[in-house]
Amino acid sequence: RNLPDCLSALTPGVRMANYQFSACRFYSGASPSTDPTSIEKIRALRATTGASISSVRDALIKSNGDMDLAIKTLQNIGQAKAAGKADRKTSQGLVSIYNGMDSNVAASNDSEQLVVITDLRCETDFVARTEQFAGVVQKFNERANAIIQSEKDATARSDDGTILTFYYSGDEFLARDDKHCEGRPSETLLRKTLAQSISLLGENQQLHRVGGILIPRSHNGLVELYIHGKLNDSMGRVGVLIALDNFGSGMMSSSREVSLVRYVGRNLAMHIVGTPPQYISYKDIPEVARQEYRSQVEVRAQQAGHTLNPKQLEQQVKGWERDICLMD
Repeated sequence: RNLPDCLSALTPGVRMANYQFSACRFYSGASPSTDPTSIEKIRALRATTGASISSVRDALIKSNGDMDLAIKTLQNIGQAKAAGKADRKTSQGLVSIYNGMDSNVAASNDSEQLVVITDLRCETDFVARTEQFAGVVQKFNERANAIIQSEKDATARSDDGTILTFYYSGDEFLARDDKHCEGRPSETLLRKTLAQSISLLGENQQLHRVGGILIPRSHNGLVELYIHGKLNDSMGRVGVLIALDNFGSGMMSSSREVSLVRYVGRNLAMHIVGTPPQYISYKDIPEVARQEYRSQVEVRAQQAGHTLNPKQLEQQVKGWERDICLMD
């Protein structure tokens, strides 16, 4: 029913005709343009920071509607919350893999293959499977690819054909990101991104490690990758990168040859996920680690009241080497 009919129903016997109606909106305080907590400002600030509505509103009130000051306020709150959660254990998380090469080709004379893997941790599997956390992991991996590309271009062009590997602890990589972002707005720092994510999701989060493998130009090899517990095609709970090298004198030119090599690499990667090795070969084990294990075996034998001869001791060491090495 239209408005005149409704009014006629409320006032029987009175005919409503030729009336014009207009609507007005009243504000109890400032107009929308000057309201420090207007819907437009809340929406814009949430899109920029990802903070909750209540946090955004409080920041706008404290800053009297100044968007830049409100952003800084939210960043300070996020950093304080992150510092308060820094001691919490982070046993869950996601890995993300950036692969810039077609899966059906190997490195060629005019191209190289760089694959980057990033490991970001959180406290629970519930947070690890949220879209927000996955977006943060993806952002970290994209930045890792950009930084490794720049460091590779600046320090190691690998013209001698050597496969290059990159590995950084979380703190080392964040320090490199600080240097990489010199002269840019502080909002671009991954440290700020991590603090905002901690504040938004309410859990401690830590960048655990970043790694990468570069197959240079004119090199007969490729990188195979495997993701276990997939969230999507490039992200999951466990990730493995394997560089496969020295497959004869000629380049792998056909897709069938590349597929066969990738089949071998994928099976090796799945084996690594199932029985994670610490070293590729027993030759890579430091002698200090061997001596430490021998000491542990001798202590356990003494506690059990047994005496091991040198042959028995070495047999246990060999068994330990097989357990922690990919190749016997």
